[in-house]
Amino acid sequence: MKRHAALLSFIFAYILSIAQNPCTPVGTDRCINAPLINSCQLNGWYSNTNPSGFNYTWNGDVPQSGWCNGGFTIENNQWFRFTAVEDHLQIMTDVSECQDGRGIQIGVYELGDADNCVGDQIGCIGSGQTNSFLFDIENLIPDVQYLLMIDGSAGDGCPFQIFITSGIPLALEVDANPLPICPGVRAEGALNAEITSGDSGSILYGWSTENGNIVSGDFTTNPIIDEPGDYTFFAYNVNTCCWASKTVTVTTTTELPVAQASVIKHIDCNDMTATVSAAGSEVDNGFNMFEYLWSFPNGNPAGEGYELEGLIYPGTYVLTVRNTSTGCESQVEVVVL
Repeated sequence: MKRHAALLSFIFAYILSIAQNPCTPVGTDRCINAPLINSCQLNGWYSNTNPSGFNYTWNGDVPQSGWCNGGFTIENNQWFRFTAVEDHLQIMTDVSECQDGRGIQIGVYELGDADNCVGDQIGCIGSGQTNSFLFDIENLIPDVQYLLMIDGSAGDGCPFQIFITSGIPLALEVDANPLPICPGVRAEGALNAEITSGDSGSILYGWSTENGNIVSGDFTTNPIIDEPGDYTFFAYNVNTCCWASKTVTVTTTTELPVAQASVIKHIDCNDMTATVSAAGSEVDNGFNMFEYLWSFPNGNPAGEGYELEGLIYPGTYVLTVRNTSTGCESQVEVVVL
């Protein structure tokens, strides 16, 4: 799941920074002790089918019909409880580097009664899976708890990661909008994002890219960039464990801002200062923001602003109109007498 790499590294860095985190669920080797987790905790969960300290199979945890319709056994199983949100759940499981090459097994069950922890089987994949696979669970009843069991086939130890691809409306949503840029120059407003749902006080967020370049502001909603490319905004709620992301593409533009300069007042004997103006140049329009920088021909700054007063030197002044959103700029000269 390459598109999640930046987000997950960000989450893992957060997880490692604290001693305990409810967003890193730990299953149990006994069905009766299965912890109740929310769907967002399961989404993005990373673990191994051979965790240390587990005693593994307890005969009472195997349904009377047998694991996965009786055709398979379980050895190093982990159990969770979850509450269905919709009538189905689709789980994408990434599997990698299994110790014995046998893969993992997965199943979902109803809760049992007082004598049997595990109830009727809802669905399972009993043959060992060594690559990424989809597990579709149907006929769930919303607001009812179910058991999820993950097992290494024939005792195999496999690192794996789970993503929920359907069946839960995540409680965190984001939006992002790009503007085209002039490549190689700093664009301060080409990327803008917002968190459209969720408690902003408990959310970590940031940007990442593999083929663009973020100059600064990685962990803001409005970073500065200087190259086109694909940029991903991600957000993570540390309380609910929900996360969301959106990828946008920043393109290039050849459209330069209009730059015009004029002299409002030249230097004279009555007033030894001059005033210049950027009247006729482009102005802020809600999408693009502009700045007006005045300088001497040698590059030394003379001031900034749409109108600049108090100039004491006659000569040539250069106006640079810069679109801070896209990084594009134009120049024009004016002569002060």
